[in-house]
Amino acid sequence: MYHSKPGRIIALLLLISGFQAGLFAQELYHPLNFRNSVKKGARTVYGKPGPDYWQNSSDYTIDVKFNPETRIVSAKAVITYQNNSKDTLRKIVLRNYPDFYRKDAMRDYYASDADEGDGLILDSVYVNGQLFSEKKIDRDLTLMKVFTNLAPNSSVTLKIVWHYTLNAGSHVRMGMIDESSFFLAYFFPRITVYDDMEHWDESQYAGKLEPYQDFDNFKVSVTVPRNFVVWCTGELQNAKDVFQDEVLKKFNEAHQSDEFIEIISSDDLKSNRVTANNEWNTYIYNAKNVTDVAFAVSDHYKWKAGSLYSRRNDRRIFLGAAFHESHTDFEEVPYFTRETMRYMADSFPGVDYPYPTMTVVDGLDQMEFPMIINDNPIEDRAEAIELTVHEVVHTLLPFYTGCNQTRYAWMDEGWATISEWIISPMIDSSIYDDFGFPRMLKMSGQEWDVPLIVPSTEWNKSYSANAYPKPAFCLYYLREMLGKELFNKCWQTFIQNWKGKHPTPWDFFYTFNTASGKNLNWYWKAWFYDSGEMDLKIVSAVAVRNEVTVIAEIKGKPVPLYISVFKEGKIIESLVKSPELWQSGNRISFKLKSEGDSLKISNSRVPDVNESDNVIRIMRK
Repeated sequence: MYHSKPGRIIALLLLISGFQAGLFAQELYHPLNFRNSVKKGARTVYGKPGPDYWQNSSDYTIDVKFNPETRIVSAKAVITYQNNSKDTLRKIVLRNYPDFYRKDAMRDYYASDADEGDGLILDSVYVNGQLFSEKKIDRDLTLMKVFTNLAPNSSVTLKIVWHYTLNAGSHVRMGMIDESSFFLAYFFPRITVYDDMEHWDESQYAGKLEPYQDFDNFKVSVTVPRNFVVWCTGELQNAKDVFQDEVLKKFNEAHQSDEFIEIISSDDLKSNRVTANNEWNTYIYNAKNVTDVAFAVSDHYKWKAGSLYSRRNDRRIFLGAAFHESHTDFEEVPYFTRETMRYMADSFPGVDYPYPTMTVVDGLDQMEFPMIINDNPIEDRAEAIELTVHEVVHTLLPFYTGCNQTRYAWMDEGWATISEWIISPMIDSSIYDDFGFPRMLKMSGQEWDVPLIVPSTEWNKSYSANAYPKPAFCLYYLREMLGKELFNKCWQTFIQNWKGKHPTPWDFFYTFNTASGKNLNWYWKAWFYDSGEMDLKIVSAVAVRNEVTVIAEIKGKPVPLYISVFKEGKIIESLVKSPELWQSGNRISFKLKSEGDSLKISNSRVPDVNESDNVIRIMRK
């Protein structure tokens, strides 16, 4: 942006002085890596990327052959990695996720003895066309380091050949679903992220924490035996080569249809009228500027799909579900998916689904990937809606907006949880989603109730509540405080600022501050930096005539006051007081006009650790 040296120095000094002024005025602690990124012009204290923001990327061409009988995955990849940083890289760090199942793996998830083995077997590695010796490759559990020099603004091409056996049980986001259905995620050596905050991401994949990944382009070819269908991240490029005529016709119709079509029906499966009659068929998928690819394979799954028109993107989104015919809940999953996308675009947060496709696969997990989801069957309709919403809205975080979900798990899981609470009742008004409520009550105020700003790599026992309900409650109450319209504006601004990029928590905080026009750092500090549970109390309620003066207290996090006024046992009035009332302290006083005889704090949306002091008789003078 700046070409002359004096101009660049002046701009840098202004940026640093602005950062320092912002730091003291806003009173949020920043770790050194964030401060350094601001000084270098990569980030700002206003929620936008800086003028010198950069990130690296790759182009992957992956060829996979999968044998369902042996579960052997044989593959090769050509990866061109672009170094856009100002650093000379002395190594390329990759992560081999199948090594999660190695006998010597470091895991925080269960893996059965039967699934333990040799992990990813490396057949060969070429760097810029030259075969690399093992001496220049270091394998450390799930990490693989290839030692080579890569100058700034230059690229390197790796060719890697490997194979491994897909796990049959102990399904952790990937593996065999049934005797001839499989979900293959994390199936290829993946270059880890080199960024302005941490440099190389050298965290081990142990199962619980989900990966942080760059935005890359993928061409994936998957070869499987006759009668097996492949669903994958991206758009299928060669449908006419892999489907029989009738299935191809329905496939093309579904791309333009507002109604859902059985592309593959039970009759099609019974009569083997699905795939081309070759011994092996190769499915080719392309996906651009995405953080990951995954695929599913089955020879007996139905496929129901249609499309939704995206106004802002002026295109149709092809969406559906692939499932076993006995799992009838999946008959409605395409509808749940479409309605989630519709409400995401029109109501919350007002952002269109950004990709061309989405397939929900009948699997053994509850896990999202770009344009494909691995969800288990659920008999309860409300829970099926909630699960579908949760996984679909993950598209915005961590995929479209690529936050580091390894270090900041709350950024994507908190977003998905509040979206589940809000969108699910829009699809079915009978739903009241209290997902995460018991988790919060169990954890709040305990010694292991770790502040959210602590990286999720350090949470351990607090992970479940810290990743999901705690940040969701924070956002839910913030929505009460800002109002729906302004809250949506903040989210839209954040996504606009950081789509296709890597935001941190501080980028998130400052985007909301800037977009709302409010200094919310008192709120961020209470929810993300400070310890403390949620504990409300009505201290007193004194009436002179019909004017009641109420004094209330709070310990810990700022939350709304949901108050019900009773008279002779019946509710005669309900009111909501914004969390903003706690900005000046933990004891507040307010007045209300009422003829009631008692007050009660309603905690349907507040996990209050002590409800014994939430009811009081009104004293009348």
